[in-house]
Amino acid sequence: MARRRIVVKEPPSRLAIWARRCALLSLAATVLLILFVRAGWIETGPSLGAMSGVLALAGLAILLALAALAVIWRDGVPGVAASLVAIFIGCGLLAY
Repeated sequence: MARRRIVVKEPPSRLAIWARRCALLSLAATVLLILFVRAGWIETGPSLGAMSGVLALAGLAILLALAALAVIWRDGVPGVAASLVAIFIGCGLLAY
């Protein structure tokens, strides 16, 4: 009788997942903020304060992604794609 081999997949790095979540949240908040300002629902002054918070969240996403890449390199856990997505989104928002 043949034995069954069970392959257990390791979960991705939690830092990488949180970095991607922060980056996507900052992207969504930026898009909504731009739409609200263009529609005239929010004035320019408060929107600048909200935008600084969104950019701080994008910077946090980049820092989390870099920490996740260090953990992934050291421990060999999956999650490189989530980290790179967070870095690209965060850098794109900061460049904007």
